[in-house]
Amino acid sequence: AFKALRGAGVPVVHVITEYRDAEEIRANPFWVSRQSAARARAMEHNLLGSPGTELMPGLQGPGDRVVRGKKRYSAFLHTDLEFLLHSLGVRTVLLAGVNTNSCILASAFEAVNRDFATVVLADCVDSMDGAAAHAAALEMVRLCLGPVATAAEVLRELG
Repeated sequence: AFKALRGAGVPVVHVITEYRDAEEIRANPFWVSRQSAARARAMEHNLLGSPGTELMPGLQGPGDRVVRGKKRYSAFLHTDLEFLLHSLGVRTVLLAGVNTNSCILASAFEAVNRDFATVVLADCVDSMDGAAAHAAALEMVRLCLGPVATAAEVLRELG
């Protein structure tokens, strides 16, 4: 999907969660209290210099931008994402990634709050919290924030 979007002239921005140390993670009381198999290693998640802070091989294309230092669910909170999007002339944000029911949902709310039109790419998001959480988040987006569409549908709209 990214290759086709790039070909259509859509700027691609990757936002990477990155913590200096586990104390930055522990500062969130919910994350400390949340105990589940899917989050068993949460305090080791995306520590600076760890493999989790690197983009998957082949994901980044020429001209893609990278925003580092995301520390909470929203990609906008305490990052320069909004500044970058405005400098690129972006008016519509297409969201892809994980987790649909936390990071994608929070970022979608923030994008709308910052007056960006927002589309969640249904076939480019998923959740480690299960299908029900994923579906609920997509429905919340549809009801409150903007369209949920596949990458192919968006590409058709772009012509």
